[in-house]
Amino acid sequence: MYRALDLATDIIENAGASVLPVGHLASPQEILATCKAFGANALTGDTSQIVQFTSWVESAKISDCLRINKILYTSESMSRSQRSYIQSVFGRDGSPVTFSSLLASAEMGPWAVGCFDLTGPQEDDTADLIFDTRHMIVEVMPLDFDLSTRQSPCRIVEGETGMLIVTSLQRLRNPLVRYVTGDIGSIHHLPTSASLQLGKESEHLRVLRLHGRDLRNSFKWQGEYFELNRLKELMSNPSWGIVLWQIVLADNPSNCETLEIRLMQKTGTDGLIAHEDILEILKDHFCVHENNESLFRANLHSPDDFIRSSSGNKVIKLVDRRGKME
Repeated sequence: MYRALDLATDIIENAGASVLPVGHLASPQEILATCKAFGANALTGDTSQIVQFTSWVESAKISDCLRINKILYTSESMSRSQRSYIQSVFGRDGSPVTFSSLLASAEMGPWAVGCFDLTGPQEDDTADLIFDTRHMIVEVMPLDFDLSTRQSPCRIVEGETGMLIVTSLQRLRNPLVRYVTGDIGSIHHLPTSASLQLGKESEHLRVLRLHGRDLRNSFKWQGEYFELNRLKELMSNPSWGIVLWQIVLADNPSNCETLEIRLMQKTGTDGLIAHEDILEILKDHFCVHENNESLFRANLHSPDDFIRSSSGNKVIKLVDRRGKME
């Protein structure tokens, strides 16, 4: 289902799998028909695409007719809550669904892969991916690295977090040299267990612990600053069952700033707290009171209601429409 169909198809075919390309515009009904007709056992696509299809399968109560036991996701990280949700829909008789990931971009191409069997469990706010140092040089620079100066700061030692700058060692055309990715991460050695599995080649491999985009980002509403990473912690609470979320800032007709939180919650799962309780917690977090309550909304939505990027079709965590004409 990945939008870069030719790229994903080539990679998967080179790995020895048979590919059934449907594209990112395929409807859930078309994806279902393809899976049933050919007995597909794996889904590949953006995290939001996979979650959207999973939600449709669950609501239609047709998971028993599918044989999905592998997920290869791209573009966005996948939280534990999302993986648990997918497992609950596609897992059969307690059999696990295997999750893997691919790191790629238009500038860098595909260059790192994620596999929990090799890197082990990870936190929601990071993603561990394996890359080959013979193909890509990854420099980790201090977070206060000033791109406007010609001075080159000292690189951060292995294991510490900073800004990622990459140089491709295999791009002959349009060379990629010291490209500032805008991502935050750190470099680590492979776990011993992974090195034993991969053999001699493991000496060239490293683990990139990706924290995503700059986690220092925050936004201001009603005179208060709110950190996105703190909000991410709230949304990762297992008892909430949130699989997609989005913040939309806008101006109402009176030019007052409004804050809307769009949520997609698991369905058919026991033990989740009520939406009303989530709303009260969010109101407390955003300092909502009687005077600004009319400017705050937090509602459940379907996957189609989320605003996505035009280039990557990803759910945008923070959408700021303030000062813009609709």
